[in-house]
Amino acid sequence: MTSGAWLVLIMLLVGYFLPSIVAAIFNSHNFWKIYLLNLFVGWSGIGWVACFILVFTLPGKSAPQVKA
Repeated sequence: MTSGAWLVLIMLLVGYFLPSIVAAIFNSHNFWKIYLLNLFVGWSGIGWVACFILVFTLPGKSAPQVKA
């Protein structure tokens, strides 16, 4: 393979795993969920977009604790 072909391949891989890369950079609480979803269903446009949605969702808040 020529150097140009390697560059294209690397760019495609970075684009495919972009949601996982962004999740790692932002230290997302859902990193492993995002990575696995990205790995297995990221090839579909819906899976890739779902990964980005998970990157920017906040963890659910628990009910306030009542002190006795």
